[in-house]
Amino acid sequence: LATHFRVYFEMESGSASVLAGCFGLMNLFARSLGGIASDALFARFAFPGRLWAQFLSLFCEAVFLFAFANIDNTQPWYITGDQPSDNIYNT
Repeated sequence: LATHFRVYFEMESGSASVLAGCFGLMNLFARSLGGIASDALFARFAFPGRLWAQFLSLFCEAVFLFAFANIDNTQPWYITGDQPSDNIYNT
């Protein structure tokens, strides 16, 4: 993954390594927090609580994947979306 960031986004190797490491670090807490949230909502709302926990998790994942998909190599990796001057409709 670090190689992908280094080649496609033309990042420095240190920044590419940190960003790739974030994906691994995410698994240290994301799975356990998902289980804890699901159990807490199940205790309070029964099975619909688990469904809401899954829906909220998937919705947040979709938002972050959309932001990740908008990153290109014309700007730093921590900025997503188009800048006003990059918009094709600004003439």
